[in-house]
This record gives sequence, structure tokens and C-alpha cells, in this order.
Amino acid sequence: MSDISIAPYFPFRRVRATRQSVSDDGKMSWVVLGPDERFTPTCSVCGETASSVHQYTRRAVRDLCLCEARVLLNVEYRKIECPKCDCIRVEHHDFVAPYARVTHRLARYIYELCKHMPIRAVAEHVALDWKTVKEIDKHFLEKEFGQTRYEGLRILAIDEISIRRGHTYMTVILNYESGAVVWMGEGRSVSTLDGIDLFHVVAFGKVIDKVRNEEASKARKQEKDIYKGSKYLLLKNKENLTPEQQPRLRHLLDLNKTLASVYILKDYLKQLWSYTYRRCAKRFLHMWRQLAYAIPYSVVHKFANMLANYSYGILNHCDYPIHTGVLEGCNNKIKGISKRAFGFHDNRYFTLKVIQAFSGTN
Repeated sequence: MSDISIAPYFPFRRVRATRQSVSDDGKMSWVVLGPDERFTPTCSVCGETASSVHQYTRRAVRDLCLCEARVLLNVEYRKIECPKCDCIRVEHHDFVAPYARVTHRLARYIYELCKHMPIRAVAEHVALDWKTVKEIDKHFLEKEFGQTRYEGLRILAIDEISIRRGHTYMTVILNYESGAVVWMGEGRSVSTLDGIDLFHVVAFGKVIDKVRNEEASKARKQEKDIYKGSKYLLLKNKENLTPEQQPRLRHLLDLNKTLASVYILKDYLKQLWSYTYRRCAKRFLHMWRQLAYAIPYSVVHKFANMLANYSYGILNHCDYPIHTGVLEGCNNKIKGISKRAFGFHDNRYFTLKVIQAFSGTN
């Protein structure tokens, strides 16, 4: 008589394997687990030992595959009268959570797969509904990354990302030094963040375009064609202009002195980021604003006032010469995560996946 046993594959306490069967094609295996009467049942909520059993019940639970066979455990539970909870409870088991449909070890396996594969692919691989796979992954993510970690934070980078069509945004806070995502939140309502980074200061190009439109509307009829299609001529850096664009830009600036002044201010503003001493940067910023106020356009004056209001953040660049490259790389990676997961309609789950991706645990 053979002494081979399947029991070592199911080293679960408080239960014992009583019967097993395999489908004709070997693709499905059923294992019946009954209570081990040597153990007194305990409450799955408080851990209190029960003196009596209220009733017996069964539940099907998926487990890790055995070779090529999917394993379905037919688990017999004891429901107990818990003296501490003063109600009927399911007994505690180490290998499966109360009312769960997969074992702990299968859930952990699914979580590890979700680090490297899309949810749909994992669901197909383990033959479970994708929503079940997602909830398992989210459960582990909440345990590992659900709490915001503030240790070692010194320099923060803040930006916004578009997560779906229709101008749906999330704000991302990044540990600039480590590259880890610290926090993500829905929307972009903190308006004071819009004026203090390098990108928004260099975005003076929007002001130039408004001035160009105004000047074009005032131009004589025979000059209007010169303004058409000139938007990107004014926004491009000089070194990026093509040989055909260079003479056209010179002609436009020679024709309109106001545009020429605004264009010079645009290039001049970039020098702000070359300063390493706050006092020198502050003096330059004041001088630039005075030049801007000399241009008779309220949109230019408004931009100059914005620089004054947020000068404290701009001047911090002298102490912390950071750049947007880290944020741009972060945003590209986040977009890749979203695409790989066919878009995330659960923003909390999306946030946890992003934090995990930047944690260095993958």
C-alpha cells in the first residue's frame, strides 16, 4: 500500500485533509478539509476560545495550483458562540481570512504577480475575476503603502498629472532627492502652487502670444499676413529656429517694437535660473519687473506682479537648484502605469500603484 500523502502540501493548522479528487483531464483538483478536533475553535474576531460549536458549514476556497491543476479547497468551518463578542462567529484559520474565497498564500502570489503584470493578465493566469484580483492587490498595497511616510523628507517637488480625458487631474508630491512619490491627491485646487516653479515662470510665452494677438488686430491690412503663423516663431528658442524661420522672425520684430521688447524680456528672464545668490537673483528680478512695467500691456504687468507675489518660492532656487527633469520622468512613468492597467477608475488604487512603483520594491 502506498504511503504517499498530499498532506504536506497543505500544512494548515486546525484542519486536516480528508479526501481529494482530480478531474479526468487533470486540470482541476478538489481537496476536502475538515476541522481537526484536537484543536478547540477560537473566534476569528477576538481570538477567544469557544466552549461549544453552534453549527458546521462549508465554503469553497481557491488555493495555489498543484502542478497544472487548479486547487479548490472544500473547507468545513465551525461556527461558534463567542463568549467575549456575545454573538455567533466563524472560527479562526491561519491559512484563509474569514469569508475570503482565496487562501493567504494564493493572495500573496497574486500580489507579487501584480507588481509585474497588468490586472487582466494576472486574472487570466489564475482564472479569477479581474475585480477579485484588483481587490486582493489593493488590500496588500494598503497594508504596505497606505500610510504617508514622512521620514527623510527635505526637498519636495509638486506637479499635476492628467489621468483621464476631460481635464481630470491629480496632484503629485515627490521626494525630490530620492525620487519616491510621497502623496497623490485628486484635483489641483491649491492655486498657490501654480506660480512657483521654473515651468510656470518660463511660461511667459503665453503672455507673448496674447500681446501678439493684440498687435495683430491693430496692424494695417497689408501687414496682417506677417503675424499669421508667427506664434511659435516667438515661443521658440533662437537656437531651435530653422534657417527659413530666422529671417521671418527678424522681419516681424523689426516691424513691431512692442513684440521685440516682449521677446527680449522672454529670453532675459531665463537668466534668473543662473543665479546662486539670493540677493543677486532678487536684484535681477526687480530689474526685470521694471522693464516689464514699461511695456503698455496689462497682461505683462500682471505677469510681473505674479513674479513679485511668488518671489519667495522663485528665489529658493538659489538654495535648491532643482529642475523639472525629475518631475517629467516621474510623469512619464505614471502615464505608463495608467496605460498598463487600462486606465484606473479607482483613484485610490491608482495612487497606491504609483507609490509602489516609485518605492523600489518592484
